[in-house]
Amino acid sequence: MSIKKIKKLPIGNIKPYWRNPRDNKEAVAKVAESIERYGYNSYITVDTNNVIVTGHTRHKALRQLNYTEVEVIVLDLDEQKIKEFRIIDNKTSEIAEWNDDLIPELREIVEIDFVDDFFEEDLSFLLDESTGSESFKDISEEAVKKKTDELTSKFESPKDLYAKQVEEIICPACGEEFEVKR
Repeated sequence: MSIKKIKKLPIGNIKPYWRNPRDNKEAVAKVAESIERYGYNSYITVDTNNVIVTGHTRHKALRQLNYTEVEVIVLDLDEQKIKEFRIIDNKTSEIAEWNDDLIPELREIVEIDFVDDFFEEDLSFLLDESTGSESFKDISEEAVKKKTDELTSKFESPKDLYAKQVEEIICPACGEEFEVKR
């Protein structure tokens, strides 16, 4: 069992992992929007040396939002478990799939435009265009299943992660970020 604690740190003392295996540049603005709207509710995890284990995107978003200090969860795990957790935590979000509950959940959201901005796919098919209102039209279970399958296939595709032409490198000594062409 690992020992963990919540600790407040100056954001400048939180060091990105120099070999972060995820390219998160495209997600930073959306995470910043989420933090502005809902607050900083999903903590960055760091090791005992304040190196990020999970939360590189949140870290960049918080810096973009000019946070000066944040609470983090400090994990007291050995280096092998830190490496494993860093990968497993990121990979599990790719394994999860949207199910049929996505559509009714979206139907109940009042400010759907804000949520819609987080999807690459156009969710306007859900809006009742005949009334011009923000209510959703009744759609068949078959249509829900078809759209769910379509959304799921788009969320599962990791090939866009590898299509980037610029790679971000973080110096292990100073934590400075550099961009290099592959």
